Amino acid sequence: MKIFNYGRALLVATLALTLISSAEAHFLWLKISTPENAKNASAHVYFAESPEPDDPALLKQLGEVTVHAVHTEENVTQTKLKLGEDSLTANVSDEDALYLLEHTYGTFTRGESTMLLNYRCKTGPSQGHDAWKRDTKELLDLDLVPMRKEDKIQVQVFWKGKPASGIQVVAVNPSYEDQELETDQHGMVSITGTEHGLYTFRARVVDETAGKYQENDYESARYYTTLTLPVANNSGKTIAGKLLPAIPQPVSSLGAAVISNDLYTYGGAKGAAHSYDNESQGNQLWKLNLSKPGGWESIAEGPRLQGLAMVAHDGKLYRVGGFTAKNNVGDDHELWPQSDFASFDPKTGQWTDLPALPEPRSSHDAAIIGDILYVVGGWSMQGPDNTT
Repeated sequence: MKIFNYGRALLVATLALTLISSAEAHFLWLKISTPENAKNASAHVYFAESPEPDDPALLKQLGEVTVHAVHTEENVTQTKLKLGEDSLTANVSDEDALYLLEHTYGTFTRGESTMLLNYRCKTGPSQGHDAWKRDTKELLDLDLVPMRKEDKIQVQVFWKGKPASGIQVVAVNPSYEDQELETDQHGMVSITGTEHGLYTFRARVVDETAGKYQENDYESARYYTTLTLPVANNSGKTIAGKLLPAIPQPVSSLGAAVISNDLYTYGGAKGAAHSYDNESQGNQLWKLNLSKPGGWESIAEGPRLQGLAMVAHDGKLYRVGGFTAKNNVGDDHELWPQSDFASFDPKTGQWTDLPALPEPRSSHDAAIIGDILYVVGGWSMQGPDNTT
């Protein structure tokens, strides 16, 4: 299986020298994003020094570009990109796929030397996702394969299917700190990967073999591949991209907070949208150990609530307000906000009632600054009437 090259048209003589120089200094980058409230994710290709918008005029010089989605090693689909305001873009339906492209930019001459520019780029889900195990060495002649080893991110460089030693790699972490590296005898480079965010890698191979491209002779070919790698960490250990245990029951409008490596959730609505009754409101406190996410554990119960806030402070959980549906299934809604305020101590496994809120409320927010708890906004629904 081989990806087809979609080369750009021959650079015409009137193309500005500055544009040609920019082409060599810039690289193709591929990034997947999911805008808020969007049904599908979008693939964006940038022609820049990093995976961010740059001069839109450069995008027009690329011609036709096709992105390839590697769903499995046997299932690869293609989507043509369209010119957007600041990127080449296309809707994509599989956020668990690897995305990559090959593109031959064209020839240009510097001094007495004419070279051919070839760009490749690659991205996918968060580091650690099984998608990164898919073999793409037959799809990209210059391929970058990321992997994890303790607190390090390792990238193995393959040139024409084989590990490539002595290859220049530039790595940039989410703090925009860059490192110039060189692959070892196994084609490997390694950087510290304890930050949450987007890491980028760029590799270059110079092939001194002469050739001809669209009637133009060239003395050498330059290949550039970029990799954009999202990384999400918890105390240096990657959890993003791995399928974590599902919440025991599907819920919305729940409270959640983290203490150390433990995630806690409480309450929430288990019924259909905008349909409330007492039996469909949760009253359990669940815990998931994020460092060893074997399964959820029910550790305590309390009042049936949704629309509550929950925060963590000094090793304890604090449950703030929420509302209770007093009606039964099928009856008219009778929704009442609560002023309850309680703390939970994981060491004792017990809830402790604390001074009530000055007024009941639900669907509010809460945060702690220093040792002070702030509660902001929300609703007060006094049964079927007097909603504030």
